[in-house]
Amino acid sequence: MRLLTIIVMLFLLFVAVAPVAALDLKTIDIVVDRNGDALMKVSYSNNLLETAAIVTNYGDIRQKVEDRFSDAIGKDSTTRCIGPGSTVFSIRNFAERSGNTFTTPRMDLGKIPDGMGYSFGFIGVGDVSPDITLAFPDNTSRQFSQSTIIPLVTYTLSSDGVTRAPPILPDEMQCGTPADLIAVKKPFAAVATGIAVAMIAGNMAAGAASTAQSAFMGKITAFFQKLFGSIVTSRLSTEEVKRRKLSAKNRNSVFLGFSAIEILAAVTGAVIFGFSFMVAKGTWLDPNTFSIFFIVSGFGIAIHEMAHRFVASRNKGISEFKFWELGTVIMLVTGGLFGLVFAKPYRTVISNAATLEKRSMGIIMLAGPVISVVLALLFLALIPLGGIYSDIGNAGFSVNLLSAVYAMMPFNPMDGEKIFSWSHARWALVFVPLFLFYILILLH
Repeated sequence: MRLLTIIVMLFLLFVAVAPVAALDLKTIDIVVDRNGDALMKVSYSNNLLETAAIVTNYGDIRQKVEDRFSDAIGKDSTTRCIGPGSTVFSIRNFAERSGNTFTTPRMDLGKIPDGMGYSFGFIGVGDVSPDITLAFPDNTSRQFSQSTIIPLVTYTLSSDGVTRAPPILPDEMQCGTPADLIAVKKPFAAVATGIAVAMIAGNMAAGAASTAQSAFMGKITAFFQKLFGSIVTSRLSTEEVKRRKLSAKNRNSVFLGFSAIEILAAVTGAVIFGFSFMVAKGTWLDPNTFSIFFIVSGFGIAIHEMAHRFVASRNKGISEFKFWELGTVIMLVTGGLFGLVFAKPYRTVISNAATLEKRSMGIIMLAGPVISVVLALLFLALIPLGGIYSDIGNAGFSVNLLSAVYAMMPFNPMDGEKIFSWSHARWALVFVPLFLFYILILLH
């Protein structure tokens, strides 16, 4: 039964990182105003993970969809709002206007999947032959049934002397979340989705197990909860760095190449880790909980991140260890709401990552998991000492071993993706024995 559970676990892991089905276009409604600008609502069918990917803007989906539709219609489109099953774009100068005559462009929806494919993980594009409605300012419309190609359309407004107002956008053309609110809602939607999906996967496995195996199933559930949380929060950090155009700064070194600001970020982050776990466990002001997670999570994960920074500085990387404000908020919120601490209060920013060689990035990314393995073994040595040392040892071993396993996963945005891209063999040499060792720990 345990072997079957491990197979299920590996299958669910594959599902988590592989494309999930395809997004099929159902309808496209385009409303043209008197200036020739337009609103275009695209409705699609999608499943739970695809919905999560869209609403959380996983892998910068919004920009990629905008780019693909811009190519298809030959005009620049901008996301106006996003809903679970639809997106509304605004398009400037969609139709060319000459007096009361409007000419809309030829559209080729077959261009949408080109270049998109499964490049952003959870979601791909399948059927691109939706039902299309094209409405003009006098409320006259043209219909195209299950079309991939929409021909150029020339239409002259009614000349009966009656001035009609542009069509009012009906309720069905609205969607739930304005695009400028996505950045606010995304972190909490993402981590909540990660927890929900992981809980579903874990509960399905636990439901098939006997009572004697409940502890083992609990470990499986925890593995997926933390894996999904690690994926989505790492993705959020990467996207926020790009959006805010954060860069590393050269500061005066005070210890091992680290600046006073970086050391302060590490200490502050360790305090936040200790406090977040007190919140998650409901043990307010408990010195044991605080001290254990201050040491094992706070400094353990900080050393993982600082290892990236240290090695980057020796491989032509322009990097800095930074405090992460949003990560701190996510930690406290998820700890209070779910009893699980996701994200971390710091991160390593490498400004010139895009220009570094694959070998350099691979070495930089490998530094973190390797130091986590070393820390896990050091904490393991504390367990036989008993008492508080045993508690610290158990927690430190678990946290750092999991940190190494998750980091070595070979997909974006985890460290393992860069290592795998640099050398499949070196990635396998580290990940395979590490993962097998983790499975062995689960079985015992």
